[in-house]
Amino acid sequence: MLWFRVVHLKNLVRSFFCEHYFILIVGLFLSWLVVAPVALFPLLEGQNYRGINIGIFGDDDIGYLARGKEILEGHGLGNYLLNVGKDEPSPQHIYAEYFLVWPLRLLGYQNINIVKVYTIANFFGIFFLIVAIYFFTLRLAGNKWLAALVGLFVIGGYTFVIQYPIRVSPYTDQINIYTRPLMPYFASLFFFIFLYFLLKSFDSIKKWPVLCSSIVLGTLFYIYPYAWTFAVALLVVLVCMYVIKIDISKLKKIIFIATVGLIIGLPVLIQFFLITHPELVRQVNYFSGLTYDRSFAPWSKILLFSLLLWMIFFIVRKNNQNRYFIFCLLITGILVMNQQVFTGRSIQPLHYFWYFIIPLVIVTDFSMLWLIFHCYLTRSLKSILFFSLLLMVFGNTVFRQYVAYLYTKDVRLYAQNYGPLIDVLKKDSQPKAILASDIHIGSVFTVYTNYDMYWSSASSLYTPIDRFKDALFVYLYLNRLARDNAIDFLEKKENGGKTLFSIYHQNATTDQSFEIFQNLESFLSGSKDFSEYDKQLAQHDPALIAKKKEVVSQLMVEYKKNTSTIKSFVDILRRGGIGYIVWDKNINSNWDVSVIPCLSLLINSHNIFLYRIDWDNPICSQSLTL
Repeated sequence: MLWFRVVHLKNLVRSFFCEHYFILIVGLFLSWLVVAPVALFPLLEGQNYRGINIGIFGDDDIGYLARGKEILEGHGLGNYLLNVGKDEPSPQHIYAEYFLVWPLRLLGYQNINIVKVYTIANFFGIFFLIVAIYFFTLRLAGNKWLAALVGLFVIGGYTFVIQYPIRVSPYTDQINIYTRPLMPYFASLFFFIFLYFLLKSFDSIKKWPVLCSSIVLGTLFYIYPYAWTFAVALLVVLVCMYVIKIDISKLKKIIFIATVGLIIGLPVLIQFFLITHPELVRQVNYFSGLTYDRSFAPWSKILLFSLLLWMIFFIVRKNNQNRYFIFCLLITGILVMNQQVFTGRSIQPLHYFWYFIIPLVIVTDFSMLWLIFHCYLTRSLKSILFFSLLLMVFGNTVFRQYVAYLYTKDVRLYAQNYGPLIDVLKKDSQPKAILASDIHIGSVFTVYTNYDMYWSSASSLYTPIDRFKDALFVYLYLNRLARDNAIDFLEKKENGGKTLFSIYHQNATTDQSFEIFQNLESFLSGSKDFSEYDKQLAQHDPALIAKKKEVVSQLMVEYKKNTSTIKSFVDILRRGGIGYIVWDKNINSNWDVSVIPCLSLLINSHNIFLYRIDWDNPICSQSLTL
């Protein structure tokens, strides 16, 4: 009996591969092209490579990788960059990393290289996403060659259907968005699996598609807020549709899927609405870009075209059983982009557009065009269109990934200078917080070691406002140009223009004090969100100007109080748990670390200095009492 089962399984696998071989082979190839800029970097750079393979996406890839490293270390995701708020729940309610990384910790692989794990996961994740889109489109349109083209086009050709590039990297807009660690491919994968089972449940009398759809819906709650809110909105739209159509069978299935999914996701929902630290939550929302507004979003030309196409499709293909489902997908896209009209709150709504609406528009538009016109096309014309679009997808991917590699090569090679510092730090059995002069490249320590940063791009995490102030005072005091004339220094920076992500941008500001100062100034001025603050600032609102002056004055009073003596300044370092200083003299040449007593130089790598603060040294304690 076992032998027959093995033979039967073998035949099923062979049959599956024979039926879907094209998407399996070509999907693997496209997945490799997408991850190539990361996967090939160590090989292409040879001896220049010192073990650091991050930096393509600026803060974004460091953030996602640091989140994974936190889970390997057994921490929560409240603050994956700093040494505060670490074991709070994720402020963005994203727990996707647990699915990928937690099993490795359980198996004892706490010290595994998280970058390699994510690179491998990206490759297979993108491949599975292509396959998921393929099977969803196959069920929607019924043609496997179209489905294969759509699956590949979503990943490699999405740039052809957007008006403006998706700027996910501070260095280039050429890079494929799916090269990013974990997101968006992970959320999109589960979202399209949900759509597949949802559509299958409508066409099947069997119960297992309904159950699978509800389980995947519940899983989405733990993966990505934009994914589960889109899915729930779709179910609401479908309920309205089938109430109008009086389709009781589909209504029962939708209600069951929604109920089970909500039960599975209940812990996240409770946490979503349970506010235990009101002021900290307000702060996180503020710096995450939450806006309070009920105005409609600008109308999407892509969605407008899709709706017009659907009208033609509805008239021409009146008997197509999926026409209402497609309509509901498009209407849901419009609703989620305008959810602020109902809720009065919106936070980075373009995530809906980039990660879900664009892929769905590609799937639905290709499907509708095929179902409308396929019977009018000859076999040879279909082949020409298929291979032309396929060539566009692969040509676009190769070109963009090659250009992205060239644009990000310099910053990634510069990051290799931090490799020797990481080697030294790994020898410390009791890691302490690191104060780095450059917080962007310097944050590699959170990915490659068990160390936390004293300050980094952590304004939208659980970071107490006192840490903002302390970090501002530390960066001002260490800068010899700002130490004794902080307010003039900050005002010159403010008049001097913009704060950017990288030293490789023209006019980039690399002094961290200005960015922290701007955040504190706007948040403490009492504006409900950044949008309101910018609007009031542009209008020279008298109340805001007065409040800003009050805030700045108070900050300067606190700065002088906390830096009046070496001892008071060192107290800031002590309460921040700082054990190491990383001074990148190439970027922050104005730093003066001589004001910190008991520094020991551990290593100098291409003008990047690693110091240890010997707090236990008796001489250090004596010098502070003199």
